[in-house]
Parts: sequence; structure tokens; C-alpha cells
Amino acid sequence: MKRILTFLVLLTFAFAAYSQQTLCPQTITHEGVTYNTIWVGGNCWMKDNLRSTAYASQSNVDLLYPGLLPTYMVYPNIPVQMGYLYSWYSAVGLPEGSTANPPKAVSERVQGICPNEWMIPTAGQLELLYNSGEPRINQNAYWVYGSAVAPSGTNGFNMLPAGYYNAQTQNFYEYKLAGYLWALNYNGTTASCGIFPFDCRTNENMTMNKYNMLSVRCVKAPPYGVEEITACNSYTWNGETYTESGRYVGNFPNDSVSTLLLTINYTTYGTLDIIACDSYYW
Repeated sequence: MKRILTFLVLLTFAFAAYSQQTLCPQTITHEGVTYNTIWVGGNCWMKDNLRSTAYASQSNVDLLYPGLLPTYMVYPNIPVQMGYLYSWYSAVGLPEGSTANPPKAVSERVQGICPNEWMIPTAGQLELLYNSGEPRINQNAYWVYGSAVAPSGTNGFNMLPAGYYNAQTQNFYEYKLAGYLWALNYNGTTASCGIFPFDCRTNENMTMNKYNMLSVRCVKAPPYGVEEITACNSYTWNGETYTESGRYVGNFPNDSVSTLLLTINYTTYGTLDIIACDSYYW
């Protein structure tokens, strides 16, 4: 019995490791730049800040907006590892000031400035990252006061404090003090982003003006990561029908695993008692 139990434990561990290796290659090269990756929070993330200057040639972004180039800034005189700062519009593949919905790639997710088969993260994916237990800082030399968390070596998320550019004041802020990452979620003139501060404040989501410029880190597109769905009454996913909100994990073909963050809104019915004089419009 002990041998069988040991075999099952080892088999489970080997399968999990194989799944992560299959879904998350160690590096990805895009526009001549090689980015390291890490499996964390149920997703395959880039562990380097993006430095793209054009949209991927196989993306449908350039078909919707021919000749579109991203708007980005480079913080002067900083290490190249800090990457570029992008407006939200450029991050998701929209002309500056556009009120259109971000264009979706083949995966039905927003590729934007990311390489093919990668996507702009959602606010929910950032939340999973915060809750993963990974240290938020592991490159002491880049942070103004050193790390508030012990370095995690080459396997950490490697957040970099590139700060952000305020489009209204036309100034850079918080270099070496905080890292900011754009998320897909938006409302009007603002969009969600994640803040990774140097001090003891908690990593969290906040909102920024879409014209401001932040860092971008891409995640591997589904079915390799997290999907956020809002549905009415029920939702069928991976052959199962769900009627309650929650977090669900499913196995897909080609040894891929995905997490569903599901919000179910229910239809409500009621009775109105109305007393009207002569007529009533309803």
C-alpha cells in the first residue's frame, strides 16, 4: 500500500510539472527581444516588462486599424529591463481616445500589444497573481530602498518599479517606488491596473486614466489560463453547466488546464399592484 501511494503522489507531481512546462515555455521571443516566463496564479506570465513597438503581424489588430502604431514612452536613462510604458489604448490595440471595444484575436481574448497567442491580463488574473504567495519584489538593485520582501531568485515574478507617466501633467512618477500593470477591464475614461508598491502596502487593483502610460505584462491566451465570464442564470463550460458563481477548473485537450471565474446573474420576477386613474402605461 505504501508503494502504491508513493507512486500516485509522484505521478501526480510529474503530471502537474509536465502540464506547466507544456503550457508555459521558459522563454518567448518577440521583435528580437527574449522574455522569460513564469507559471504563477494559475497563468503563464511574462516575468519581464514588455518592449514592443508594433502590433504582432498575425494579430487581427492591424486588420481593424491599418497602420496603427502604439503610443509608448521610455523613462529616460533607466535600465532597458524596465521596458516601455504604454497608454491603455495602445496596450489593448485601439487608437488614442477611441470609444470602441478592444479588438479580439483568434482566442476571443484581447491580444493588443502582446505577441501572438498572448493576451492583456484581466483584473481577475491580477487578483490571482496577488493571492499566489509570490514575493512582489525580487530585484533589490532596482528599488529605491531595497526589497521589503526577501528576494526569490530567478524563479520569482520579478516585478520591476518602472512607475508611470501621467499624460495630463506630462511627467513621470514613482520610478523605483512602484510598478504598475495595465488590465483589460475599463469603464468610461478609466481602466483597471495593478499596483506593486515597494513598501508594506498591499498589492491591489486600482484605476487610471486611459491616457496615462504604464507597464505591460502579457499572459498566455486561453485555454491556458483564466477566463472571466458573466452569464444569466447558467453557463456551459467544458461540457458542464454551472448555475452558481464561483471558481472552476477544467481540463482541455492537449494537456491544457484553464480556470473559469464565473459570475451568474439571476433573472428576477415580481408582481406589481397598480392603481391608476383612466389609464396606465407599462
